[in-house]
Amino acid sequence: STNYPQYGMDGSLTECEDSKTADGAAGAACDLAIARGKKAYIRVGGGELFDTAYRAVFFDWNEDEANENKYHFVGGYCGTVSAAGGWMHSGGLSGASMRLHGIGIDQVLHVEMVTPRGEHVRFGPTEWEDQEGYQYPRTTEVMGYCNARPHEADESLWEWTECEGEIDFADLWYAVRGGGGGTFGIVTSLYYQLHDLPGSVQILTAIDEQLATRTDLIRTGTIMYDYLKFAFTFLYLPQNLNNVTEVESRSCNAPGTFSSAPIGSTLCCHNSAGDKFIKEWKAYVKDGETGTAYGDDAEFMSHVEGIWSIAGEFPSQGYVTLRGEEPHKGRLNDDGGVQLASYIGYGFDHVPLHTVTNYLDELVDIMIQEATVGVLSGFYLMGGAVPESTDQMNSLGPLRRDAAFARTSLATTPELYKTFYDLVWRDMDLTAGPDFPGINCHNHASNENMGPLKEDWSIPCPGILEMSQEEREEKCVSQAESFWGTANVAKLEEIKRVVDPDELFICNAGIGASSPYIGHGVEDGEGEPATVVNGEVSQQTTTAATTAVTETMAKATEAATTAAGTTTAASEATAATTEATTSSSNGKGSDPVDDAKDENTGSPASIYFYSKGVTISLILAMSFVF
Repeated sequence: STNYPQYGMDGSLTECEDSKTADGAAGAACDLAIARGKKAYIRVGGGELFDTAYRAVFFDWNEDEANENKYHFVGGYCGTVSAAGGWMHSGGLSGASMRLHGIGIDQVLHVEMVTPRGEHVRFGPTEWEDQEGYQYPRTTEVMGYCNARPHEADESLWEWTECEGEIDFADLWYAVRGGGGGTFGIVTSLYYQLHDLPGSVQILTAIDEQLATRTDLIRTGTIMYDYLKFAFTFLYLPQNLNNVTEVESRSCNAPGTFSSAPIGSTLCCHNSAGDKFIKEWKAYVKDGETGTAYGDDAEFMSHVEGIWSIAGEFPSQGYVTLRGEEPHKGRLNDDGGVQLASYIGYGFDHVPLHTVTNYLDELVDIMIQEATVGVLSGFYLMGGAVPESTDQMNSLGPLRRDAAFARTSLATTPELYKTFYDLVWRDMDLTAGPDFPGINCHNHASNENMGPLKEDWSIPCPGILEMSQEEREEKCVSQAESFWGTANVAKLEEIKRVVDPDELFICNAGIGASSPYIGHGVEDGEGEPATVVNGEVSQQTTTAATTAVTETMAKATEAATTAAGTTTAASEATAATTEATTSSSNGKGSDPVDDAKDENTGSPASIYFYSKGVTISLILAMSFVF
């Protein structure tokens, strides 16, 4: 990041009302910020990380007593994420606050970049109009300028003039914000709007400490049912609870750390919404399935009410992942350090809001059924302000914009995938050949990502270990459409042809890119799926973990056939699943939560098991560095 200016750390935070710069990029950024009801912006450099950008806002500015106003920066969760790179280009999930203010692309006020033709440009909205039902005005005109002296190191010598060549800055504004990192040029700086600090951030954790040892499996399933239904009601249907405001609902977020079971699931809540969440939870379980069935068992009910608790409270988001040990004391942490993973696999799929709001009971039932075969998901929570924060001129896929959450993909479990997406696509007439809306998350993309089968969107595309890439591209919705949707891809491809006719910027999983798997089939000699290890293809091996999963699935099947009703079946199988997977994950009978904590990073620990396509994702624990 030292190859480019770190504007944030150099004190670029500017309060617009007191700004002495009325022209140029600063003036344009302030004009738009004020139109959006914001008081300040921060400029970040193309190589700057959120570590430095966050510290510039949350520590350098907010802790300076001379600064009356305190601000919040909507950005990535991890300190090692680029503040002006692929995070923003891919949409910009902000796990700690996007439900309050929108995603990363919604925070951008002005862009400075170098085009594939070598032009150093800056651009941003110059005209806009209010739109009913939206947080921010709709962009109606975008203007830009070219730097006539781009080789000057001293920015005061730069000369911003009208460009000699024709540049459609509205197209660039659309494509750069959401259309994929590096594809349309190199961003050298961004101007982000800042928000009033929404109070402290409370970290809520849900742990059912009796989950692995409880012998009454029906109780476990009942808890899980209330756990899921209450959380989704608070987050997406707050009007159905007792005096939960829309702001309180939107104030709770999760950067992939909310889990489909209470096994270390976490939420980040601003505006004291964590207190309201716990209060409502205690009231809900008394009248919910748990209270109805076990209300006379005071000890058990007390345990259930205590599943959600506040694990920590911090002055701002900057403190949540602040490292307290040398040699990185004072820096912001990553969420797990450097990780090595197979390049075979899928990321996150988005689930539309209407599925949650219209079919909540069925959705919860399906997730409990998933648990009976050992599949638990992590969630990036969306909804809230995200659908209404668009300026109507960005390239985010339509389903991503209107998603309730992004969940770990079910593509490796086709039967579960079909059940789930039969529900998701229920209200859409697929026979009319509609444009695919895009379901995959480009912020967490995999080379293997493809859309579902073209002929049936409820069936996932076979994996690269099951079908050649050439066949996959013939039979499945394209990778680009899986991210951006059919209509957006067509527009982005046209912009790409104009902006980069020589295809100088072809980025992996980006517009114009071809799959690295073309011409490289990976199947073993017996037709069974193979595993890629260190770049080599090898046979799947059976481990203690996969053996435990297989045994758990057998128990779950038996439980499901003997128990009555979906919730009851899930109750028995969920407890059996959790007990087997947690014991296999740590290899002994010790506490899986303690074993999952990483003392070096103070971050969520995720464990993944693969057993012939069945993925078990357990978000086991989150520890915090104070």
